[in-house]
Amino acid sequence: MEILDHRDLSQADEILVKLAQAIQMGSASGVQQQAHKLSGASAVCGMTAMIAPAEELERLGAANELTDASRVFYQALEALLRIRRYLAASIH
Repeated sequence: MEILDHRDLSQADEILVKLAQAIQMGSASGVQQQAHKLSGASAVCGMTAMIAPAEELERLGAANELTDASRVFYQALEALLRIRRYLAASIH
């Protein structure tokens, strides 16, 4: 496992922006692709709280069923915010 740094968080931010755009456009394949990237990046960097929502988004995209995608997206976003708060508290 890598040590988490600001580049990992920036990469997650970029993926989440693209994921939100795919959800907004109703692009199931885009959701699946970006969620797969998010899941992989999260696993490699040790951001385990983001893996379950990312995998669920990937599954929803693959099934072309985006009804719950926004709700699950916000779970991933909240996980990233918790990680940021934890890291900020650990630094101080």
